[in-house]
Amino acid sequence: MALLHLEPLSPRTGKAEVLRFLCAQGGIDRRLVGRIELHGRSATAEVPDGWEARLLAALDGADLDG
Repeated sequence: MALLHLEPLSPRTGKAEVLRFLCAQGGIDRRLVGRIELHGRSATAEVPDGWEARLLAALDGADLDG
């Protein structure tokens, strides 16, 4: 699994919001996303190998908090 780093996040952002963001904006199935860890205003999510470039392109510049 590859690691995807997301930042900056709102301090109120939870794992569920990160997962919804990855699925809605990135087009990945929620069953493919592994562990999500929150680190203050950033998050790290495990994604399948081969999905990194696709997710980076889809999420680059996208706004998680609306």
